[in-house]
Formats: sequence, C-alpha cells, structure tokens
Amino acid sequence: MATTTWDNVYVAVQAKLLTVEKHFEVRLHVEDDDNYATLIVWPNTTPHLPAGTWELREVVATVSTLLDSGDLDQFDLDVYYFWRFLYKVEGANVVYQAFQDENLLTYQVKVQAFTADVGSIALVTEAGGTVHVNKVKVSDFPMPFDFIGPA
Repeated sequence: MATTTWDNVYVAVQAKLLTVEKHFEVRLHVEDDDNYATLIVWPNTTPHLPAGTWELREVVATVSTLLDSGDLDQFDLDVYYFWRFLYKVEGANVVYQAFQDENLLTYQVKVQAFTADVGSIALVTEAGGTVHVNKVKVSDFPMPFDFIGPA
C-alpha cells in the first residue's frame, strides 16, 4: 500500500463461512478496538430466504450505530465470497461502500466520526462460528482495474 493513512482505502476479503447463524465481520479499525467501522454478515438456515443478512456499523467510543442493513440474495455455507469494504474521505465526510462479489450492498456518505489517520483491519467471527479466509488485500483507492461495480 502506498499510503499509511485511512484517507482512501479498501479491504478485500475472500472468505467462506462454515457455521449457520454465526456472523463474520470485516472491521476497519480506524483508531482502536473502541472506534472502527464494520461490515457484518450472517448466513441463514438453508433453505431459507433471504439467504443471509448484512449490516454496516460504526463503533465510536464503544457505541455501535447501524448505518445500513439488508438481505443477501445468495450466501451459501462452504462457498467463498469476495467481500469488499471501502472507506473514502471526502472533505469532512466519509464514503462507505460494501460489496459481496460484484453486488453493491451499500453506499453511505456521512460526517467522518474518526480522528486518527492510522489503523488496522480485523476479521472477526462470532463465538462458535467458523470462517475460512483464502485471501486478504488492503489497497489504496481508487481500486485496481479488476474492481467490479461503481467507484
């Protein structure tokens, strides 16, 4: 990664869940364990529609705020999906985008809640959940040429 700040960054994770009704999170730790943004996904019991659900949350000073949520049309256990999570600073605002494979889950613009310009990522599963991660990539924005979907 060419930059050491969170001004324009995305994380891409290729992962599969092996446990029904246990969530998996892709966290952007913008500051620390008490201040981060997270994309949370849950598979539902098969056969059940929707196939799964997702949430985009910000955690600021340990207080979690739901920014957006929805259903997943496809989310099978033991199948790798490519999750992408974008954090892009635009003046005093931040743009969040989240994708499952080529499907845009959310596009959110809000006032930036974080002050630190460094951080890390974390992949988290609910206690008792099993997730296999095949690939993790953190890159600057704009995304590489193989990115699918609106930028």
